[in-house]
Amino acid sequence: MKIYHHLKGCFFIIFVFSLFLFSCSESHNRIKNYQISLTRNVTQINRDLQLYLNIIQEVAQTTEHLYNNQDDYSNDLLSNRYIALPNGVLLSRVEEGRSVVFVSGFVPITEEIKRIVYFTESIEDIFIDFVDSTPEIIQIYFTEKHSYIRIYPPFDVLQTYRAGIDFTNFNYYYLANESFNPLRNPLFIEDPHFEQYENSWVASAIAPVYHFDEMSGVVGVNINVNMLFDKWVIDTDSEEIAAFFMTKDGFWVAGDKESKSLLGLSTDFEQYYEVFEAHNIAYHNDTNIQNIARRLISGNKNFVASINDKMYYVLCADITPLSWFLVYILQN
Repeated sequence: MKIYHHLKGCFFIIFVFSLFLFSCSESHNRIKNYQISLTRNVTQINRDLQLYLNIIQEVAQTTEHLYNNQDDYSNDLLSNRYIALPNGVLLSRVEEGRSVVFVSGFVPITEEIKRIVYFTESIEDIFIDFVDSTPEIIQIYFTEKHSYIRIYPPFDVLQTYRAGIDFTNFNYYYLANESFNPLRNPLFIEDPHFEQYENSWVASAIAPVYHFDEMSGVVGVNINVNMLFDKWVIDTDSEEIAAFFMTKDGFWVAGDKESKSLLGLSTDFEQYYEVFEAHNIAYHNDTNIQNIARRLISGNKNFVASINDKMYYVLCADITPLSWFLVYILQN
């Protein structure tokens, strides 16, 4: 009888241990599958971002070619498309499906400046093809050193820009110059900005245009970050996982509803600048969430963390061109 009870006890211990091993194995496989998902998704995101850089580099090179061959273009070829306003602004006429041009008059508008506007007209065909074929690209533009800007899709520039504005003071212009970009490469502006009409944070990529070894302008694109997230982070539609983009400073840029709920984030703000404070999880009111952000920033890619007295697995991969992260938080 003693032997029977002893064997019975041993079988029970083996059974419990087997269940433990099975549970550990199941958890390991689940994490492994999400790690594969994370790697696959971030690879696609990085590939898209590099494609955007390649395209604006091509547009910049095409624009440089136009500068180098400007004598081939007539001053009068497109002059009837533009209107000179009494306040010194040169403006393109509104035409459906065309780019909009605004020359602010910060530099008094001469025939030379008009000529630049005219001979760079042909880049708008590239603008239209790029934006119309890439939904997450919400805007492409060329900003020139004489405070001339060409943008597609068009919008009411008179409501947005004032006469005499100096476009070279904007970060999407000066960050492309040799002081910040000595290699003259296309690059991303790492800090996102908010576009209210898109209700989304936007990432910008820029490429300088040089003529006679002087920067003549900048080609740029704006990317709807929500659309980029939704395009590639497609296999996390489950309550057991939260997924989001985070900047290298800890700012939550875009993510699924689970990440907003888990991290206690809101998008209901009277002024969008309030989001800068509320969505920087490195300064979250909950110290556990702070610690998650700070561990990610310091380079930890895979760890266990506590949120609301529950344990979670945190997985992370680099969105290299932006110096951002794609983060998964899994229920334990």
